[in-house]
Amino acid sequence: METVEPGDTRPLLSVVVPAYNEAGVIGRTLERLSAVAGREPGLGGRIEVIVVSDGSADATFDEACDGLHGRLEGRVVELATNAGSHAAIRCGLRYATGDFLAVMAADGQDPPEALPDMLERLDSGFDVVWGRRRERRNDPAATRLAAAAYYRLFRLLTGLDYPPSGLDFLMASRRVIEAVLQCSARNSSLFLLIYNLGFAQAFVDYERGARGGGRSNWTVRKRAKLAVDMVTSYSAAPIRLASLTGVVACLAGIALGVATVLRAAIADVPISGWATLMVVSSLAGGSMLMAIGLLGEYVWRILDEVRAAPPFIEARRERRAGGSPPRRSSAAAAREVVSPRVPSADQHPGLNSRRLVTLMKAAVRRLELDLEGRTVVTEAATGAYAVTPVLAAMAGARRVLALASHGPYGTADEAAAYTREVAAWAGVEDRIELVASKPDARLSEADIVTNSGHLRPLDAPTIAGMKRGAAISLMYEAWELRPDDVDVDACCERGIRVGGTNERHPNVDVFSFLGVMAVKLLTDAGVGVTASRILLLCDNPYRAFIERGLTAAGAVVEVRERLADGRLDPTLDAVLVALRPRAQSVLDATEAQLLAAQTPGAVVAQYWGDIDREGLLAAGVPVWPAVAPQRGHMGILPSAVGPEPIVRLQAGGLKVGEVLCKEERQRSLSELGYVQWVVGAAR
Repeated sequence: METVEPGDTRPLLSVVVPAYNEAGVIGRTLERLSAVAGREPGLGGRIEVIVVSDGSADATFDEACDGLHGRLEGRVVELATNAGSHAAIRCGLRYATGDFLAVMAADGQDPPEALPDMLERLDSGFDVVWGRRRERRNDPAATRLAAAAYYRLFRLLTGLDYPPSGLDFLMASRRVIEAVLQCSARNSSLFLLIYNLGFAQAFVDYERGARGGGRSNWTVRKRAKLAVDMVTSYSAAPIRLASLTGVVACLAGIALGVATVLRAAIADVPISGWATLMVVSSLAGGSMLMAIGLLGEYVWRILDEVRAAPPFIEARRERRAGGSPPRRSSAAAAREVVSPRVPSADQHPGLNSRRLVTLMKAAVRRLELDLEGRTVVTEAATGAYAVTPVLAAMAGARRVLALASHGPYGTADEAAAYTREVAAWAGVEDRIELVASKPDARLSEADIVTNSGHLRPLDAPTIAGMKRGAAISLMYEAWELRPDDVDVDACCERGIRVGGTNERHPNVDVFSFLGVMAVKLLTDAGVGVTASRILLLCDNPYRAFIERGLTAAGAVVEVRERLADGRLDPTLDAVLVALRPRAQSVLDATEAQLLAAQTPGAVVAQYWGDIDREGLLAAGVPVWPAVAPQRGHMGILPSAVGPEPIVRLQAGGLKVGEVLCKEERQRSLSELGYVQWVVGAAR
């Protein structure tokens, strides 16, 4: 996946700096980072720094903020407690948005000047580049001896060829970090995890400098804990040593017992109480040690499962499905990325990448979505709407152009990062091209253009740039078409096919979520739906679905098309407005006075249709949501109840685009069931 716009501001390199009580040195470290970024042309303006203050008791947070200000892009995060440097690093990795990520110490001992060399090695095809100390000359003699002895023992117990100087300064590609964030181990070495995952690795030797000032917070207690964690996380040797000791004890007990019996039988030596006691003790103790060892083997396997390390890492992957091979944005992009975590723009656990891809795969199969060889123009987004370009790519589209723009739900950078993250987990990032402005000049390549937020309006000049026979999918039902969204007359003249989605098709079935959305809107407004009296104002096909959902939730529902159709129930809890938008407000100041007089205290919940908010508030009628939606838009989006309706809606819209692109003789009757026609083929 790549951007073609010269104004791309996405960082190339993210540097994560964990810091604990480093107020005296963090400023100098950031100053050195700024100097490196300033003199390296490849890094100028494309480096971000994430400082994580690990529950510091001093002014580390403030000093880090001052150090970044005016020098470097980035952010400072402070943890509530001292969670440990590896937990702080994980926190920083979740905020990092760069293509490559580095981790370095806050005390200045890891030289920022080594970063360009490490980045160069990554570009040559490696996934991880470690900074390897030439020697530990700045460490006390006792520390050097203890470290040498420990790493020798560690290699003996684990069988891992871990460098004797240790590893804690690294740079890695994004796919490595995504794999690391997939693992949930707490009591483990993060660096050993990365080293052990199996990615292609290289080393850059460096001289580890002295601390920039102050005393190290890396205490003997913390070193001892890390040492134990490293051994117990990656070696079953201690458990098996217990089992082996038990076997030896049992064998010794058996041998002693046999010898004692033979002595009694042959040499007529009476069996003493001491011999009996030793035999029984050896057998009992050995049996218990073997049982503990056996139990430990099972616990070890539980640990391995809970750690959730990826079962495999793909080195390369190439999909050849006719046409041109997928484009590569960099050496790192040729390798698979694994990312099951929740994308950073939205922390709802139901939006984690693994679940989104599972839902998308099911939708592609269910709709038999096939965009092989097509070029799709759509938008990148945050939240569940990020699935649109990914769905197109998963369905085999040759190329997907996705517009990343600023909007009410996130910045352009957030939309790009969110879309990139989901695409990486789906394995289709190489066929999605992010663009920073409306790609009018490239619309002539498009087979399908989606009527998505930032692409609108699809006006006459835009349509004039599209090729004849291309398709515009409305991404909603045809009767919902807003006049300003698509210039239908221009489409007719140009021969552009336009169609809406049959959202009630069994394989799309978005309307089934309308009732859940109504319940969500009312509960957010503070109206408990169960046993509440709800007046539903609805004049469109939403009616039956919303009424059914509210009734199922336990509400007493009355349905009207107009507020004035009879006297209002004075015990109403809420009026749910779901009226088709029109030029004037669907609920005006006069009706506001009627509500205030006949149903005092009832809440007006704006589901769909523009209302006179000023008139309602002036009459003392409470209104929800607090912020008015855009004119003609819904007051609650389907994404408010989870990603499922969005995946269904966007997959259905792309299916409409697929059908519209086909010639009439190629369309089956079952496929036509997805489409609500607005403009047919050119005559």
